Amino acid sequence: MEKEINKLKATPLRKDEEEEDAYCDFFKVVLVGDGNVGKSSILRSITGLPFIENYDTTIGMDFGVFCMKIDDSVIKLQIWDTAGQETFRTITRVSYRAAKCVVLVYDKTSQESFDGLSSWMEEIHSNKPEKCHVYLASSKSDKEVESEVEKEEGAQFAKTNCQYFAETSSKTGKGIQELFLRIGKHLYLDKKKLSKEELSQIEDLKSSSILLRDSISMKRPSPPTKNGSIKISKPPAAKKSGCC
Repeated sequence: MEKEINKLKATPLRKDEEEEDAYCDFFKVVLVGDGNVGKSSILRSITGLPFIENYDTTIGMDFGVFCMKIDDSVIKLQIWDTAGQETFRTITRVSYRAAKCVVLVYDKTSQESFDGLSSWMEEIHSNKPEKCHVYLASSKSDKEVESEVEKEEGAQFAKTNCQYFAETSSKTGKGIQELFLRIGKHLYLDKKKLSKEELSQIEDLKSSSILLRDSISMKRPSPPTKNGSIKISKPPAAKKSGCC
């Protein structure tokens, strides 16, 4: 599979390049890990939003979309950012439904977040679909001086428990686009090998996943910002046609 993935060329699509009438391969990707490890910053980075040094803790879930083109297909990754706090674990467990890839994130400046990976792996395997890949990503690779976890430790954990390991930095953008392009290529190859029945199930899951997403996040309030204002998060509006 590794050779097949490396042979594929994936090109990220800007908003003005997304083809309204193009057929879209839809895949759900879920980011999990302890609170404050940088999951939200990874989501902001891959969806083209600016880096924020002190980002508000995610309440429940957030969502984003990243599109790419592989061969003649447009690939759409619907990326779910989940809260890492124990309070929101019930919601996080719901998010695994219909996921095709789970990205487990730890903060390389926090030994505690790395030590908690085994517990996260137990939860992932208890809740993810059978045919769902697990990737490992370290965040904040730009903070080398503050690092508490060596790259080799992350790579060794991934070798035993996951299918891929990436070092990332939301501040510099290091490794993030490459990570999601690889996920897109991996899932694209998976779909090419599916039966007609399995393809039909994926189409059915598109609708059910979107409905579940909307019911969870509809008008979900975030904590007050520093200036006292309240942010209201809404799910992205559905389009009548097109993929992204």
